[in-house]
Amino acid sequence: MLLSELVDGPGADVVVIRDGVETTRAELEATAGGVERAVRERDLGGRAVGVLLSNTAGTIAAWVGIWRAGATFVPLNPRAPVDEIAR
Repeated sequence: MLLSELVDGPGADVVVIRDGVETTRAELEATAGGVERAVRERDLGGRAVGVLLSNTAGTIAAWVGIWRAGATFVPLNPRAPVDEIAR
């Protein structure tokens, strides 16, 4: 599974490379944990969580954290008009 490939294994392993920036499994896990806590603190489990991020390791961490908190990751297009995103 993709998720296990990202989060299971040695923390020092590089799991994302974007624009020459490497993100380790431990860094991804730490960010995902923060997102998971934030989603749980806001009692968003079972709900859709809109995410407006570009293609970065942070987006992947958000996906993992939201999923772990029992919510649904809903990517929003950063190029969409503001009115469409607000809807």
